[in-house]
Amino acid sequence: MSSTSYQWEHAVFVSFSGSDGRNTFISHLFERLKRKKILYFYDKDRRYAGMNIEDKIFGAIHHARIAITVFSANFAHSKWCMNELVEILNCRRDRRHLVFIPIFYIRLAEVKTLRESKFEQALEKFDGKERDNKQRDWKAAIAEATEIHGFELENDAHG
Repeated sequence: MSSTSYQWEHAVFVSFSGSDGRNTFISHLFERLKRKKILYFYDKDRRYAGMNIEDKIFGAIHHARIAITVFSANFAHSKWCMNELVEILNCRRDRRHLVFIPIFYIRLAEVKTLRESKFEQALEKFDGKERDNKQRDWKAAIAEATEIHGFELENDAHG
């Protein structure tokens, strides 16, 4: 599907762990997008009230021109974040997004290696059937995302 024949609803979709950044980095990012009058998806927008959350989120991913994923300490603890990452990368491969930008609000090496890291421990905590069904996809998505040039932000979380 080419970008010229596709109807974009949002310029930007941002995937992030709310517990790590909704009131810090993410709020600043959204404020800057708003100030520049760049349309972005925000799950608290009232026009999405009453919609199934998965339909709402995945629809927003499919209808965004740019996808940004903010990897943070708790990103991998969220099934939603991990599923969003897989879907974003699927859309990227299908050329639905013109741009995918990974932002590492955690050390890139911790995300990239997965060995003995908090990121891997988060993926391992999911139990049974879901872990078996999704974990391979999640790890492949993380590996793919860490190979894409992005930004590693220096912050207090780096210690």
